[in-house]
Amino acid sequence: MRLRLAGLGHRPAHRIVFDSFSGRRPAGSPLAIHEAIRLDPRFAGWDLVWVSRSPAQGTVRFRSWAYYRALATARVWVMNTTTPIGVRPRKGQAYLQTWHGTPLKRIGLDVVAGTEIAMSGKAEIDELYRAEGAKATWLLSQCEFTTQRFTDAFGLADRASSPIAEVGNPRNDALVLAGPDEVSAARSSLGIAAGQRAVLYAPTWRDNSYDNKRGYTFAPPFELSELRRALGEDTVLLYRSHYLASSIVDDSDAGVIDVSQVPDINTLLLASDVLVTDYSSSFFDYSLLDRPMVFFTYDAPEYLERLRGLYLSLDELPGPVVETFDSLVGALRGQDTFASKRAEFRQRFATWDDGKATGRVLDLLAQRLDGDSPAAR
Repeated sequence: MRLRLAGLGHRPAHRIVFDSFSGRRPAGSPLAIHEAIRLDPRFAGWDLVWVSRSPAQGTVRFRSWAYYRALATARVWVMNTTTPIGVRPRKGQAYLQTWHGTPLKRIGLDVVAGTEIAMSGKAEIDELYRAEGAKATWLLSQCEFTTQRFTDAFGLADRASSPIAEVGNPRNDALVLAGPDEVSAARSSLGIAAGQRAVLYAPTWRDNSYDNKRGYTFAPPFELSELRRALGEDTVLLYRSHYLASSIVDDSDAGVIDVSQVPDINTLLLASDVLVTDYSSSFFDYSLLDRPMVFFTYDAPEYLERLRGLYLSLDELPGPVVETFDSLVGALRGQDTFASKRAEFRQRFATWDDGKATGRVLDLLAQRLDGDSPAAR
């Protein structure tokens, strides 16, 4: 379906369409921007619509006729992942692409031909990312590293002017500005008792792990309850699967909590005392809290050589890198010796994550829409 047909004869309306992870749930920077717009008088009277995968008031179902029509008639799109190739903004529309994290895994045009990737081939992924780069009015970045990665991955060098706006990640404002009350609320919402140590395990997905019935899957390489027991009764283990990958978690251990359905990952980051991940970009956000993190890269040779590969070397990561269960337990029991490396890491990768990113984004939108409001008409 071509988007221009869905909106034929209609001028863009006072509507902003928000989409997070192709309608899976309101989250990330689109949600942070949505909540700020609701409170900003510059956007009074605007219709705010979410893309969803389930019917609800104020939403349109992903890839339905209502979805295409909403996009065709909206003044602004705010999204954090790629849109269908045939969907392009019309004249008079603005597209704010927030993306969903600082890239650690290679993406887009940077994926090496011959490696195993989730899509059918290198040509397909190149086409998708080039199309996304061509249609974005703004593509948000928080540092020079991300700007360069996005320039290459989305093929932006071919554009007369770059859409990249170095303003920060709106979703990270909540992490930067959080105080003891926000941390306490996050822990309480998950049932974490005072005095308990919360370990968040948040692995990413693998391109080569696909089930025809369940889609992408991920099986933790150890028993979650075994890790929890190894760390002691005062530890609660929070397990967060990637939104693309389904996992089956044994919930027989009360000290293991599946938090995969918690809408906002910031709740989990704030609630936890330490992060365990592998190649997930969540650690860039977690670094803003200056808390310990451990990188469990048990399949590093395969991931680096056969799958996507990384933009950073493992020794650049701001925490211990381990490959076995015993070394993971040892790292989680040991002393934190990476505070200075985390500080250096933040200086490099969090230049514009200062708690004011959402405000700068709203200023960009307001300048673009200056004079175009329900009241002005």
